[in-house]
Formats: sequence, structure tokens, C-alpha cells
Amino acid sequence: MRQFIYRKLVRDDILTQMQSMGANPKYRTLNDQEYLSELHKKIIEEASEIKLDDNEKLLSELADLQEVIDCMIVALGKTRRQLQDSRNKKTAKFGSFNNRVFIDTVAMPDDYPWIKYLESNAERYPEIHGNPKA
Repeated sequence: MRQFIYRKLVRDDILTQMQSMGANPKYRTLNDQEYLSELHKKIIEEASEIKLDDNEKLLSELADLQEVIDCMIVALGKTRRQLQDSRNKKTAKFGSFNNRVFIDTVAMPDDYPWIKYLESNAERYPEIHGNPKA
């Protein structure tokens, strides 16, 4: 029998399906902190599987992503309503993505409030040094 390292959170029925097909998975039940950590990894995994070339597959992957989000909400002791309220507040403050605005670069004064955030995430927002072309 071949053996593989799996190391990932799976949907509830996957274990039973594996066993019914003759597989012998070594598994355990995660504690609360491990569960949240694995849900976080699962969000990244599911998001990375989204492909834009097939609308049916895209819808299926978005459904997977929504399932993980819903599980994380419950694991945090929150509700979908609370998530929606949080979303509404953020949308009221910053808007949505409907206008498709994409910022390539931004020049801002030294005392601009977002500078510290950008500096603390330099790998995502590298600073351009010298005289950048406009």
C-alpha cells in the first residue's frame, strides 16, 4: 500500500469516503486554535484554486471558499449576520470593488496616515526610491 503525507483539513465526509474505498488515513480532531489555523490555510488553498477560464468550475471553487468562510464564522462564535454587518460598515466607509479601480503606484506626503501600514508590509508595497517615472 502506498502512503502519502496529507496534512490538511478535509470536509467531514472525506474521511468516511477514503475508508470505504480501502484507504487507511491517520487522523485526529483539531482543538479550537488548530482548527482556526487550518481554516485560515484552507481559505488560502481554496482561493488559489480559483481559475477564471471556466465559469462552472469558478462557481464551484467560490462555493468551497464560502463553505470555509462559513465554518470560520461559526468557529469564531460569530454569525453570518455579524459578518454582513461588518461588511456593510466597511463598504460604507471605503466602498466596494464595483468601480474596478486599480492603483499602480501612489505618491503620498511623509505624514500620510497609511505610510506606517505600507512600510510594515513592504513585501506587498515596496517603496520606489529615486525619481520614478510618472
